[in-house]
Amino acid sequence: MSQQAVKLSMICRRVGRREWLLRCLIILSLLSCLTYAGVIFGWAAYAPLLKAEGFYSCGRAVGTNGTASNECPSQQTALTLVYTIATVTFTAALLPFGVLVDWFGPSASCLLAGACLVCGVASPSLKEDSLLLPGFVLVGAGMAFTYLTAFKSVFLVRPARRTIMVVAINNLFDCSATLPLLLSALQRAGLATTAGLFAAHGLFAAVLFPLLSLSWAATLGGCRSDVAGARERAADLHCDPRWSLSLQDILRERDFRWLACFTALHIFRLNLYFGSVEQALEHLGDEDSGYALIFTGLLTSVGLLAAWPASVIIRRLGHRYALVLIVACCALHGALALTPALELQPATFVTVALYRTLFYPTVTDLLAQMWGPRHAGTLVGVVFLCGSILCATIYPLAAFTNTALGGDWTAVNTSTLGVALGGSCVALYILNRSPERLTPPTPPITDGGDAAVALECRTKDNGVATCAEDTTAHI
Repeated sequence: MSQQAVKLSMICRRVGRREWLLRCLIILSLLSCLTYAGVIFGWAAYAPLLKAEGFYSCGRAVGTNGTASNECPSQQTALTLVYTIATVTFTAALLPFGVLVDWFGPSASCLLAGACLVCGVASPSLKEDSLLLPGFVLVGAGMAFTYLTAFKSVFLVRPARRTIMVVAINNLFDCSATLPLLLSALQRAGLATTAGLFAAHGLFAAVLFPLLSLSWAATLGGCRSDVAGARERAADLHCDPRWSLSLQDILRERDFRWLACFTALHIFRLNLYFGSVEQALEHLGDEDSGYALIFTGLLTSVGLLAAWPASVIIRRLGHRYALVLIVACCALHGALALTPALELQPATFVTVALYRTLFYPTVTDLLAQMWGPRHAGTLVGVVFLCGSILCATIYPLAAFTNTALGGDWTAVNTSTLGVALGGSCVALYILNRSPERLTPPTPPITDGGDAAVALECRTKDNGVATCAEDTTAHI
């Protein structure tokens, strides 16, 4: 009995350490999302900071209040190009980086994310026009690695909690857009220089991502770190048969192709708005960028408040109705954005926050629940790659708007809104012809609680085996 008691005590201590390590890993993953995953989408606050440093300005003249002293169309076009390439890099890199994360695991991808972000977010501190574009390309690449790695942590929790985890990751992704707002507030208050703030942001990445990489390595040990179901589980009655599909079979499914089209249209609409909102507000009379800062603040606060209702909508109403609500939010946001009244734009900011808060969790949760963790990173990359193809048109549209339309985005926003709504309606019609396929089956409840996804081990000696420890049994 004494030996059994000692063994039981050792097992309890080991399980306790395992749970503590898993919780630390999840916290670090969420922190990486909060600080870096979507930082480029705070461009409305980033652009004034870069203008204050004189990047691409006409004669590099800077006013006394820390902003550009006069409107410079070439500067606006050049900064729009930086934003466009950074966002296209983020969305386009999700596919190849998703394959890399699935193959090499999140521990290695954390180091790659850290390297990209350290160099990228600190590049404006060097105050060289020639380094700004390459720096933000690295920011886009680092964001992709960060998001994909955080998405892997969804499969470290119980199935019943995965939707909440997906919503949390996407909501913190949105919250990371407030980092430029925080930097702008510190710079305006005179508490730090702009170059020093950029350098400090890069230094924090140099500390955070190595810690996250070590946490993943310690958690997974010798297991393959894609957190995918082992091949032996394909015949398990408790496992959704769609989780065992090959990547080629998933890509050939009609529902996946139309879901990718739907996702691409809304990624394009959101990125177009984020890239043009600062200039559109200036055109309406926001000369001191006050409304641009309000936009960044509302994006985060409304997103935080809407996170829980979004998860309830996804879990209770289902993905089909959530997709319909996304189209409704897109239409309402587009109509408000076209209203030529500066005072009404905060209502537009609220609707785009609701739109974004519902859109990303719905799509990523649908991918995770329908096709499982085995190819999760690759599938996210595919749908975002479709969006990046459309986002590549943002810069030509910006150049056309600045040269031919005098900076007025009304015509471009009207036409792209019509395309997005029309394409979304067609995609929803086709997807709803087989609504049962958009309803992931509910995991069976057993006496032992939710069945956890086994980790797939890959060693040099014996190939593929199933890990003995269940890493998600108590999370």
